[in-house]
Amino acid sequence: MWHLCAGLGPSGAVRKVAEVAALTWAGSQVTKLARAAGAVALAPFVDRLLIAIQGAALFSAGAGVGSAFEAMDLVLKRHSFACIAA
Repeated sequence: MWHLCAGLGPSGAVRKVAEVAALTWAGSQVTKLARAAGAVALAPFVDRLLIAIQGAALFSAGAGVGSAFEAMDLVLKRHSFACIAA
């Protein structure tokens, strides 16, 4: 009944959903190059961060999610981002 409260009939609601989907797709296309460039630029830093987290040696075959968060917290406390990025 929400479409009655909003003043839209079923066809108006479908039209609005299609409009939002089209705008979302168009926005995604416009920002695609910037998102790709950002991913390429950040890849070395993320790679070093993941290596540092793995180097914390808190992961084991049966480790749970808590261990992953503890390892990340330990790495971030020990290393600054400038140190990881270098």
